[in-house]
Amino acid sequence: MSNSNSYDLSTLPSYSIKVGIKEILKLSIPTIINMSSLTINQFIDAWMISLTGPTQLAAQYGAGVTSFCTVCIFFGIVASTNIFASQCLGARRYREASSYCWQGIWLAIFIGLGLFCTIFCSRYFFTSLGHEPKLVEQEVIYYNTITYVAPLVLTAKALGGFFIGIHRPHIVLIAGIISDVVKIGVGYCLIFGNFGFPRMELRGAGISTIIAVSVELMILGYIFLFSKITERFNTRSSLKFSFFKIKKLLQIGFPNGLMLFNDTVVWMIFFVVIIATLGTEYIASGSILNRYWQLILMPAIGVGQATVAIVGKYCGARRTDLATKQAFMCIAITLIYTTVGSLLLWYHREGLVSFFNSSHDPTIQTISSQMFIYMLICQAFEGLCIICLGALRGAGDTLWPCIAQFSLAVTIGIGASWGMIKVFPELGVTGPWITGCIYECGYGLLVSLRFISGKWKKISLLE
Repeated sequence: MSNSNSYDLSTLPSYSIKVGIKEILKLSIPTIINMSSLTINQFIDAWMISLTGPTQLAAQYGAGVTSFCTVCIFFGIVASTNIFASQCLGARRYREASSYCWQGIWLAIFIGLGLFCTIFCSRYFFTSLGHEPKLVEQEVIYYNTITYVAPLVLTAKALGGFFIGIHRPHIVLIAGIISDVVKIGVGYCLIFGNFGFPRMELRGAGISTIIAVSVELMILGYIFLFSKITERFNTRSSLKFSFFKIKKLLQIGFPNGLMLFNDTVVWMIFFVVIIATLGTEYIASGSILNRYWQLILMPAIGVGQATVAIVGKYCGARRTDLATKQAFMCIAITLIYTTVGSLLLWYHREGLVSFFNSSHDPTIQTISSQMFIYMLICQAFEGLCIICLGALRGAGDTLWPCIAQFSLAVTIGIGASWGMIKVFPELGVTGPWITGCIYECGYGLLVSLRFISGKWKKISLLE
């Protein structure tokens, strides 16, 4: 096994569109299918909860986003195993790739256990947002239940990042689909009390998440420790704790996680705080729009993860020319997809909103239908942003995008949106949605310019 610092690219002596697309699709399609499966799973889960009542639907969204906010910084850290594994693959440093994965696992366990502390202050948090007591009660139930799965979720993220980084996305796909099927099945039994199980509604949805993530982790862990990958990457002999690699993961992963946190908090405040001042119907409307936002964006996130692995591999092999060409190809594929998807969603928006508006509330139907266009504009620019960020992350360029995003998030995403409610109340919900579009468009353009500048080509992650 060679430890050479250059990757054998004899199979790709010169770039061609056909070869480039083939590589992207080979890595992206399993990831896209997995992300789409996750989106469909979330759709079905939200639909089942919507049948129990609008309060439960609003609570699931509010508590779900809040839970994600508490862990998303750490998602960015442990999922950075993707970056290091792909660069180690390009440099043919296989054992080092699995070592970085183990450091991500150790961090996932310690951080996940620490997150249990947030359970004790969840009621105070949701009450402080000014939500109705009935809504707070449901939010606390769902948040506390799904928080118990934090260590498992983070560990699965570390392992998933490793498998995608070494260009084995089909492993993550298999584990993800099995997990999704388990979640739907268990959720159907526990939410509605079918087949002799007790009717648990929102708590049942949380328990189904715990069971599904446990199944996913067992599959990923088994393949990591007992397969052909074990021999090639020495996964059972590289588990030693390394302060140096932990430091590298934190150095690259923390800004990565902070970007995810910033973006999530912006939209949590947007929907759960700013929009919530207009009434519960507006929270429910935001929940519906968010589901379709995820539907069209999750495949773009899958391509973005593939972009990290592709750019990382070529940066590890010191072929930034190929990394650049493949990143632009990923951008083109994503823009085509989001454009076609947006047109289809816009044409069928009334029926799509009705699907989740099980109570047939005319206010929710009107608000959601009118704001649909703003959601589609946001996701189009976010799709561009995801791919450019993926390319920058693959090269290890995470600090500059983090600073740029934080600046826009505070001034426009939160500040301007709140100002619209207070200064221009006559605009209603339209005002905040306009500033939300400005935030997404501005950030998408900034990271695109950063990628085009080529400064990321000067970064060297591997010593």
